[in-house]
Amino acid sequence: MISKIKKNYHWLIAVIVFIEMLIFGGLINSGSVYIQPVSMGLGVSTTAYAVAGMPYTVFCFLGTFMSGALFKRFGYKKTATFSLFLLSVSLIISATAKGIIIFAISKALFGMSYGACFTAGAAYIVKSWFYKYQGTVLGAVSMSSGVGGSLMTILLTKIINTSGWRMSYTVTAIIVAVLALLYLLIKDRPEQLDLHPYG
Repeated sequence: MISKIKKNYHWLIAVIVFIEMLIFGGLINSGSVYIQPVSMGLGVSTTAYAVAGMPYTVFCFLGTFMSGALFKRFGYKKTATFSLFLLSVSLIISATAKGIIIFAISKALFGMSYGACFTAGAAYIVKSWFYKYQGTVLGAVSMSSGVGGSLMTILLTKIINTSGWRMSYTVTAIIVAVLALLYLLIKDRPEQLDLHPYG
């Protein structure tokens, strides 16, 4: 059984990254569900909410720009796992924020996780583990972010309507933390298991 899992570890990596992109991409693509409830909850305008999101875009750019160097120095596993825990912390801060400045800080932390957790990270690990079907696997993994957007929009909207936006952030923080633990199964390269890239 163990030898069979090891032999097919390529596909385990693909499934884990697929799930990660489903959740992370889902959070990004469903962010608009928070605009009205968070604005009302913090007592600010939607314009102030939009301004608070500016650090997110800045750190998304910086995180993506630096991701290659981070992967090279620390490896994908360590970088992505740390980024997922950082994302979980940012969601907890969002859930407990009492003012727009703290909320903006949480968005900055969210943005810092972008480089390792989104397309740049997925492309890096898929290329490490796949030679054959590399484009197909990367396409499927990337597609999952769009599917995740629909699923997370439904889930988050339901939680917000029943338990409020703070609970919604808390639930997603727990989901991301569990995902980070799942990343302990990740191996940066097939050679670490005496394997070769698939194909």
